[in-house]
Formats: sequence, structure tokens, C-alpha cells
Amino acid sequence: MSSRVEQVAIFVVMSVLVTLFTWIYLRSREKYVQFWMLGWIAVFLHFTAQLAGTFGLLHWPWLFFFRVSTIQLAGVCFVLSVSNVFATPGRRLLYLLTVGVPAVLCTAMLNMPPVHPWIFATLILFSTLVAIGQSLIHYGSRAAYFQVLLFTLLPYTLWCAWRALDEPRIALPCYLTSFYVTAALLYWRQHRRLTPGTVTTTAAFLLWSAQFHLSNILESRHLLSSEPNIFFDMPKYFVAVGMILTLYENETSLAKKVAQRYRTLFEENMAAVYVSTLNGHLLECNSAFQKMYGCSKEELLAMPANSLYLEPDEYQQFLQRLKEDGQVINHEYRQRRKDGSQFWILERATIVTDSAGRKVIEGTAIDITERKHAELALKQSEERFSTIFRHSPVGCGIVSTEGVFLNVNDALVKMFGLPAEQVVGRTGVDLGLWKSQEERDNFYRRLRAEGSIKNMEIEFKDAAGNRHVCLYYGTIVRIGEQECIFGMQLDLTEQRALETKFLQAQKMEALGRLAGGVAHDFNNLLGVICSYAELLESRLGNNETFKRYCEKIIETTQRAGALTSQLLTFSRKEIARPVPLRLNKEVRDLASILSRLIGEDIEMRLDLRATGTVTIDKTHFEQVLFNLVVNARDAMPGGGELTVRTENRYRAVLHSLNGAEVSQYLSISITDTGVGMDEETCMRAFEPLFTTKPAGRGTGLGLATVYTIVQQCGGDINIKSRPNHGTTVTVLLPSGDEVDLPKHCTVISQPVRGNGHILLVEDETELRNASAEFLTSLGYTVLCAGSGPEALRLANQKENIDLVISDVVMPRMNGREFTDCLLQTRPNIKLLFISGYADDVVLQAGISMSGTPFLQKPFSLRQLGSKVHELLSS
Repeated sequence: MSSRVEQVAIFVVMSVLVTLFTWIYLRSREKYVQFWMLGWIAVFLHFTAQLAGTFGLLHWPWLFFFRVSTIQLAGVCFVLSVSNVFATPGRRLLYLLTVGVPAVLCTAMLNMPPVHPWIFATLILFSTLVAIGQSLIHYGSRAAYFQVLLFTLLPYTLWCAWRALDEPRIALPCYLTSFYVTAALLYWRQHRRLTPGTVTTTAAFLLWSAQFHLSNILESRHLLSSEPNIFFDMPKYFVAVGMILTLYENETSLAKKVAQRYRTLFEENMAAVYVSTLNGHLLECNSAFQKMYGCSKEELLAMPANSLYLEPDEYQQFLQRLKEDGQVINHEYRQRRKDGSQFWILERATIVTDSAGRKVIEGTAIDITERKHAELALKQSEERFSTIFRHSPVGCGIVSTEGVFLNVNDALVKMFGLPAEQVVGRTGVDLGLWKSQEERDNFYRRLRAEGSIKNMEIEFKDAAGNRHVCLYYGTIVRIGEQECIFGMQLDLTEQRALETKFLQAQKMEALGRLAGGVAHDFNNLLGVICSYAELLESRLGNNETFKRYCEKIIETTQRAGALTSQLLTFSRKEIARPVPLRLNKEVRDLASILSRLIGEDIEMRLDLRATGTVTIDKTHFEQVLFNLVVNARDAMPGGGELTVRTENRYRAVLHSLNGAEVSQYLSISITDTGVGMDEETCMRAFEPLFTTKPAGRGTGLGLATVYTIVQQCGGDINIKSRPNHGTTVTVLLPSGDEVDLPKHCTVISQPVRGNGHILLVEDETELRNASAEFLTSLGYTVLCAGSGPEALRLANQKENIDLVISDVVMPRMNGREFTDCLLQTRPNIKLLFISGYADDVVLQAGISMSGTPFLQKPFSLRQLGSKVHELLSS
């Protein structure tokens, strides 16, 4: 046979082998089969290179490189297929980079210009030390496998490295021999059985490894040519045959184990297991089945299955249902034992096809007689007390004289927040109904003395820690032979909570009205002070000392204005301009200010996970965040940790017409590690003017203002705290969709001189005079009126009016009524509203707040001038 024909035949055989191993891998998806497949693909490429060389398509040195490197890669794959050391993806990559790549590199360098021999020796030692080091890490120094590596592979590679200093080509058989000897040892170590597959593969790997040094020796003595030799290819074919035999042996072993496991499960199963024909003749049954019916196996196999049923029609119905559905699950019916006694079974049966190809019934059954008796007793008990328990909205329970719950209804289970099985069998002390055993004993003594207890108020916490207030009624009853306590308790928690909220709302309403009125009058006074201070400052010339005095006056009025703004927010009489805000962005923007606010001894952490937007006045949002952070800071006088967390939440919202729906909210939680609060303090935290801070440190309006802002936004706020365990305040705000928000830029403008006719309507004389004087100094012509009727008369007399500046709240005629009358005759006139509080007047006028120019008192004259210039210039 010619060399070309021989190589073509080998190529065809290897193609079949690669296809076979590829099919095996696609069928099993086992990792070791994948490496076998990759190894044989590398061997296939080896023979492909030889075939290409035979036809002159590949020449030396590329032919040499491909022939050797593919066998090296095949050895790497075979080692990885059976290695426990390099069994993870990371370690496989390590082996490839530190052993496989250096081997291929040596092959490549042999065909390159002269390379220093020490490089080959270094690569051999490097690969060896990495392999031994990883084996040491995996097995330990005392493992037999590691000892074999240490005392065989290491001396061998040291000898090869020494030889490589004189003869670099020795690196190739060194790597190849190491690969295939290692593969042989690992293959035997993994399977450890004297079977044809294991023995053949191990021996073939060893022969394959021996041929590399042998071929070098024979070639050096001119006993063997460098051309491919079919004799030296024989170990490769035996390795492939051995691997295929090993797969067959593995499948056979697995099948035996499965059969043994099935037999164990069948015979030792505590449930009764059987196999029967579709006609009802038993083919097989286990010992549990025999014990259940009190018959021997021979007796059971001889009798028809319908004879085991109390009612033969039940079996026909069972078979009919089984044939229609293919299986029957949890089927309950009565059976008859050999001695004639009756019992209940719970059966599950399925129609399957056995090894002979016939359809049979495989079923399991358990004796549920005791359970059926218990169910009957339970049913009678439920019927006896169903009217009392099931249909009562009041929590009802039957308790032993020792205090152990014997029975409870759904209403009482709901109060405790536990399933019934976790309530029955436990005492009221265990469930928190009584604070101590002594308190429960006192109750029982009183019940014994009086015979019954009515309208006793009790408090307890459920499993979730929620507090309940209940009205309790109890009496001693006798059920059968046992003396028990029958108790009912009406949950008053929601009623008390509503009463508390109603009282709180009344307080807030009364104080809000007072605060709004005070803030309105105070804002007018502040406006007068600020306006005259600005006028005085503008006329002082270069007198820096007096100018500084004026600046202090203006600064103080602005601080006072911030306080009145808080009062207005609390009273809900401040104009709110809600805009969509991205919660996370706003918190990040304020983070630097908050850090300076809390001080260096408190660490602040941000955990921002919310998405979407909230609609709220930006100033109000900052006010909420600042108030909560300041409170948290004051609760940690010795330092601590403050966490600001945002996230998305869902909660049920009740509607009067449409029932309930789940709405999305964004939450912002402020958590501190401070001194915490007791329950009473938490309940009063939102009360106006209530504070736990020392005199001069707090106004008592912070949390009250936060509560008001959150309620205005349709949100909610709650506090969780315990003494010495810190506090968490959570604010929930309705969430909107993520939108592209407009970018606002604030430009601080200086008053610009202008011209035009302005009608100024203000009932506060001094503020009116100061504003008019300032506007006149800017070049405007100003008409002043102290009330709405007076302003209407001036408007009728004066033809040319460019702008009307009007207070919102005035005696006789408020700003809304005045502008309604004015707009009838001058529909295009420009308006500017000013007020210490709005009292919803502008909103009631039907004018959109987003499009109505408005200045909140107290304002500076510069703000007034800029606003006037802006309106007249538009």
C-alpha cells in the first residue's frame, strides 16, 4: 500500500472516530467526554497535516510543527479529561497556559533561528513545578498520587532539563511522554477496575508515551525513518477503542446501580407498592403491601384485585378513571383485609409500559385509617362549634384552665398574626397576650371568683410586633369532661387609631390656623423692615459701617422669613409648587450639605436604589430631608452612623368607590444609631410644639412640618424606634414614571431701571409705601391703592396701566375678587400676586399656579424689581 493511500485510509478512520466522539458528547454533554472529543479532534488534525504533507500541500518546518503540536494538545485534553487537580475552569486554564502553551512553544522554537538551550530547560522545569505545586495544594503532601508525581515525574523532568542544555530537541519527547504517562495514571486512578475498557486505555496510553523516546533512539541509530509509521500509530487506535469500551462499561454499571436502587426502593419502601395488569391481576407487590392486607405474596398474586375492595364497583370506577387520565393521584377508598376487617387507603397509580412492551399499572398505597378517624372527629368538632367560631367577626378561643389554647377561630388567628397550628397548644403568655404568668394567674383568680369577666381592656403585640387593643369577655364552660375558658375579644385597634388621628388632625387644624395667621401678619412686618432697610442701604453711599448694619437687618429678616415659611408649610397655607423630582439625584445633590450639617463625628452612608420620580415642591423636599437629618444628628451626641436609603415600594391603597388597588411609592428612610425613643415618644413625635430637645435647641415644629408636607403630597410617614437601638423614619411618596426633567438654572438678577405704569394694591401701608418708593426709583410710574375697591376706581380713571401688583389677602375684597373684576375690563393686563400666605385664593381663582406670577412675603426689593422687569419685558 502506497504512503498516500495509507494516509487517506487513516484520515477516513480518524474522521469516523471524531464523528463518533462528537455524537457521544452531544448525547451526554459530560465534561470528560468533551475533552475526549477535543483530544481526538487534535489527533485528527495531526493526521490531516500528515496527509497534506504527503500531497505536498504542507512543507517542512510547518509540517513538523503541526504534527507535534497537535499531539501535544491532544495529550493536554486527555489529561484534563481525567484530572481532579485541574477540574475547575480556572485551573484548566492555568494548566493550559503553564503546561500546554510551553510545550507548543518549545515545538515552535525548534524551527526558529538558534535559541539558547537554557530556555527549553527553563520551560520544562516551570511546567513541572506548576503541575506538582497544584497537586500538592489539591491532594496534600502525604497523598500517594502526589508521592508518585514527586518521585517519578520530577526526577524525569530534571533529567530532561539537563539533557535539553545540550540537545534542545529532548524537550519534545519530555512533554509528550509526561502528558501520556500522566493520562494513563489518572485514567487508571479514576476508574480503578480490571475491565477491558480501563485496562486497554491505560495500557495504550503507556505504549503511546513510550514511543516518543523510542522513536528518537531508533532514528538516531538510523533504524527508523522520520516518515509516518503505521506501527507507531497503533496505540492511538487502542486508546479510542478503550475509551468506547469504558463508556459502555460506565453505562452498564450505571444501569446495574439504578436497577439495584429500584429494587431497594421497591422492597424496603414503607408504603405498599404493587404492579398489576390493566385487568386487575397482580404481577408484583412488596412486603408492605402483603402486611397491609394480611396475606402472603402467593395469595395476593392468585386473587383478583377487585376482591380487595369493599365495593367492587369502586374498583371499576378506579380503572375507568385510570384509563382515561393515565394516572390517579390521592385516591381514597375502603379496602378489606384477609380477616375481613376494613381500612382506608390513599392510593396513587400510573399506567406505564414495562420492559416487555405491555401496559401495566404501577401504584403505591398507604393506610390512612387513623387519619380518617381523626378527620371524622375533627369534622364533628367543627360542626359543633362552627356557628360560634366561623361566622363570628369577634376573636374567639377555647383555653384550658392552665392557659393553653385548645381551639381558635379565624378572627383570633388574624389578631395574633400566626397560623392556627402555631397558636393551638401554646399559652397566652407565650403568645404575648399576658405580660407575665403572674398577670395571667391574677386574671384566672378573678375569673374563678366572679364566674365571668366583661369589658376588660387588654393590650398585646402580634407576631409582627404590631400593638393591639382589645375588649375581652371570658367565662368558664365545660366541654365534655373538660373544664375550659371560653373567651371573646373585640379588636379596638383601628378604632383607637382613628380616634388618635382625628384628635391629631383637630390639633393640627387649630394650630395651623393660628400659625397661618401669625405668619401672614409677621411676613408683612418683615416685608416693611426688609424694604426700608434696602432703601436705607441704597442711600448710604460709601458709608460701609451703616451698610453693614443694613445688611445685618436684611439677613435677619430673611432668617425670620424662613421661620414663617416653616409656619406656613405647617399650616398648609404656603404656596406649594410641586415639580417632578428624581429622588436619588436630589439626595446626591444635597449629600455634601448634609455631611457638613451632621459633623465629622457622624458617618453618613447613602443606599440609593429608587427609580422613578416624585412630585413635590423642591423646597419642601429639602425641608423634609434637612429636618429628618438634623433630628438624627441630635440623637447621636457621641457620634455614630446615619444611613439615607431610597427604594421602590408597593402598598395597598383603599378607595371609597373602587375598593383597593396596589400603588407604587418611593421611600426615603433616615436611620441613625442614636439613643432611640420609647413608644410613647414615637406616638407624640408629630405633635406640634412637642420636642425632647433641651430648652433653646428645638421648636417642636420640625416633624410636624414634615408630617404636613408628606400628607399634602398624598404620602405617608412612620417611625420605628427603640431606646438605645436607634431610629428609622420612613417617608413614602407616590411614584411617577421616569421622565426627562427640564433643567432649570437660577440666575440672580440685579434690579434694572425701566419704565411703565404700575398699579400697586397692598393693605399694609408701610410695605406699600416702601415698594412704591423703590419702584419709582427704578423709573416706573406707580399708583397705590390700599384695597380692592380703591384699586378698581384708580384703574377706571387711569387708561394706561401695564402691570398690577396685588396682595392676595385683603379686607373687603381679596385679591381673587379684585382680579376677577379687573380682568372683565382689562383681560390682557399683566398680574403679579404677593402674599404672606395664599390661603388657596389663587388656586380657587382658576388660574394655574405654574403660570401665575407670585412673590412670597417677605421678599426683597431686588426680587420685586427683577420680577417686575421680567414681566414688563416679556
